[in-house]
Amino acid sequence: MALCLSLREKDGGMRVLQVCALQWSRHEREILSSHGFSQNQLCLWKYPSMAKVAEMSGHTSRVLHLAQSPDGTAVCSAAADETLRFWKCFAEAAPQQKARAHLPFNFCTFSWVAQHASCPQSSFAM
Repeated sequence: MALCLSLREKDGGMRVLQVCALQWSRHEREILSSHGFSQNQLCLWKYPSMAKVAEMSGHTSRVLHLAQSPDGTAVCSAAADETLRFWKCFAEAAPQQKARAHLPFNFCTFSWVAQHASCPQSSFAM
């Protein structure tokens, strides 16, 4: 099955969405996409209808990478503007899912950047 994010606006016009990264929710049927020109935003989509649930902005350059927190509720975005932003965008797991969840630790980008000597603390935006 192919997945397509529509480029057509509700008014019938076209807008270019440069999709840079995708992150699936671990607990809901949702997908988060990050974008570049022209809005540098993150969009949350309901799957499989692909209805846009939310749009999050804050980066001033293309959003290059997404990493999900170990509990699956937050996402860290890294952009060409040299900032990391943290977004609480996914729901928590239901109690029965929490009991059997095996979440691999893949949220190490922040640890390296926080310890890097040339990274000013002011670049960490929430």
